[in-house]
Amino acid sequence: MPDLEKELQDLRKEIVEARNLVIKTDNLLKNLHADLKLVTRNQERFERRSVATGATALILFAALSAVGAYMFARSEIRQMKDDLGEARAARDKAALDLGEARTLARDEAGESARALALYERLSASDEDVRDKAAEEVASLAPGHLSALEQRALKDRARSLRVQAAADALESGKTAFNRKEYKSAAEDLSRYLALAEKPEDAALFLLGQARHGTKDYRGAVEPLQAYLKAAPNSKSADWATLLLGEALAESGDRDKAMEIYRAGADKYPASQFSPWMRSRVSRLRKEAEKEREKPQ
Repeated sequence: MPDLEKELQDLRKEIVEARNLVIKTDNLLKNLHADLKLVTRNQERFERRSVATGATALILFAALSAVGAYMFARSEIRQMKDDLGEARAARDKAALDLGEARTLARDEAGESARALALYERLSASDEDVRDKAAEEVASLAPGHLSALEQRALKDRARSLRVQAAADALESGKTAFNRKEYKSAAEDLSRYLALAEKPEDAALFLLGQARHGTKDYRGAVEPLQAYLKAAPNSKSADWATLLLGEALAESGDRDKAMEIYRAGADKYPASQFSPWMRSRVSRLRKEAEKEREKPQ
């Protein structure tokens, strides 16, 4: 009996331990179940958050893509507008260049035709026609003529100019020798206007011719130019006397006395030297008389 009771006690003890173990296991299972529920809820929350985050990311990506596409489209449109503006500017410039080229071609054709007509007139027998044509040569636009056309016209005009200058000089000398001073002055003036390198003697003749017509103001310039170009010529003393007289008659008494004094000093052996000194005295007396007159 003692053995039986001991076994019963051991059995009871094992049953209690088993019961405790079952209870403990049940508690662990309950805790595990609760943890599993918590994990499940956390997983669901995480999934919902992931979905929301993904949706937000997709929305943001879509928005950024749309903005990028819009900016790119605007950039492309701006570039296309710039290219279109440049193309239009190039088209307008090409049209302008074409118009200028056509105008230039018309101008060149017109100037060439005018040059041909002038060349024919330069060869005319009428002297007035040739002279007018020679004057018109300078009005031609050289950029619209070929080098050959320019050279032909210039050579022809120069040849006529040289011939006209020679004819005017000869005619002026002949008229001067005949004491036809008005005609001589006109011809010699024309010669000086035409000649590239006029003769110094022509200046002297023109001064004398104008002096002979009592155009004293007109005589001053050619006489001054002659004395400047040929101060030691044989006729310089006579030219000085005429220049002083022309200045005096023009009303420039002080300048005339200065010219006379310089001439008398420079050409003391000249036959006109006494005349110059005499005229200095006369002009001085005239000036003194005018100063003595009551105001």
